[in-house]
Amino acid sequence: MRVLASSAQVHTCYSKHLTSYALGRDLVESDRPVLESLGQLRGSQSLKELIVALVRDPIFRTRKGGLP
Repeated sequence: MRVLASSAQVHTCYSKHLTSYALGRDLVESDRPVLESLGQLRGSQSLKELIVALVRDPIFRTRKGGLP
């Protein structure tokens, strides 16, 4: 468990699945910046803080084409 908890790869994978679920769609290349920013939160942040960071990102609040 400790090895997994400290793995950057595990945190990146978790962020991808959480983001895909929250957006209700498969991820695309244009989602990479939000995934990188969420990946930087790993380890020192709680799940709640990860979710808050995701919903504060414009990608969560707008639909394709920039519509709210």
